[in-house]
Amino acid sequence: MPPPIKRKPLPIDAQKSVLWAIAGLGSSGFGVGSAGVSVALFDLVNRSTGRAHRMTLMSAGVGKGFKAIPFSGSYGSTPYCSFKTRDAVSFHDLNGIWMSVHELNMVVYSLTRVALHKTSAMSSQIIASCDLSGGGFSLPGVGSQFGSTEILFSDGKPAEPGDVTIEIPAPVIQSVEPSTKIKLGSMDAYRVPTDAVFDFDKYNIKQVAHWILEEAGDFIKLKKGPKQKIYVTGHTDSVGTRAYNLALSKHRADAVAKWLVMNGVAKANDIVTSGMGEMKPIHANKRADGADHPYGREKNRRVEILIM
Repeated sequence: MPPPIKRKPLPIDAQKSVLWAIAGLGSSGFGVGSAGVSVALFDLVNRSTGRAHRMTLMSAGVGKGFKAIPFSGSYGSTPYCSFKTRDAVSFHDLNGIWMSVHELNMVVYSLTRVALHKTSAMSSQIIASCDLSGGGFSLPGVGSQFGSTEILFSDGKPAEPGDVTIEIPAPVIQSVEPSTKIKLGSMDAYRVPTDAVFDFDKYNIKQVAHWILEEAGDFIKLKKGPKQKIYVTGHTDSVGTRAYNLALSKHRADAVAKWLVMNGVAKANDIVTSGMGEMKPIHANKRADGADHPYGREKNRRVEILIM
């Protein structure tokens, strides 16, 4: 597995949450007697933002291989395990903390319990724990490893099943022109950051985004009256041509609307979609000196859901 490219974290990575998920991407270890060293890879997801990053654990500990087999490892991805932390934390808070991993590998199946501590000390308070299990080729072995984590701020992707393209028969959703005026302050509104839902320059919904959209669906079910419409509007930053951004924002609004229909949140004839492109920023795309403003552009990339 090639190492991910290291990148600087984005502002969204500093957003705190108590809702997280983790999946095991594989591990390998070597033991002599009761001592051993290992490396384990995980995919860590902030369920509130949809961001996912690779987390590594280089550790030492105690272990034992079955039938004197000195190697132990698992090479299949596990399903995601959702968990809650005791306090709201961000990726930065989870970078460098103490982590314990207890693993049992059985050739075609593995069981792993992970525990995350509050600091880099083994004796510090456990803020969360989770059990991972799943099929995949593994070398048999059992052991307990302990060490500090490292968050690799790359463009993390879920281990399974990848991006999801949603298709439903057309025409099912009404459209409005980008000139339609909607006042956010006078109605119920829900804002979805597109970085959490779509990859760069794409409009296929990411698997990790389903947690975000489920929350949007709960909002709609709570707020929508029997005669009200749902307006789903896509927005972009200022990178790219105006025509391209209009099309991209409309495609993303359509994708969110289709998800709402396919998941039983609303009927197609109750949803109206539009794409505003870069025309309705809520933050500056550039700084006062003309320099790029990544944080502002991130805020402008969004899908807004309004009920009226």
